[in-house]
Amino acid sequence: MEAPQLNIQDLEAVVKIIDACSERGAFKGNEMASVGAVRERINEFAIANKPEPVAEPQENDNEKDDGIDYDESNPIVIDSDSKD
Repeated sequence: MEAPQLNIQDLEAVVKIIDACSERGAFKGNEMASVGAVRERINEFAIANKPEPVAEPQENDNEKDDGIDYDESNPIVIDSDSKD
């Protein structure tokens, strides 16, 4: 039998559950300090141990990603020496 496992997403879900319960008044006033302290420890642990997002490799750093197709086969050349 496999041992139960937790991941960072589980801990983030616990923080959200605590927040929802708190907003709905599920905790008595004298419980709020201890619930808040546990919530903060879980949240800080989740943030500190969350894996960094993996950046997708760029095909070409010189390409523009603004949604416009550029035709580089016929570039516009501006002659700064010409006089009008």
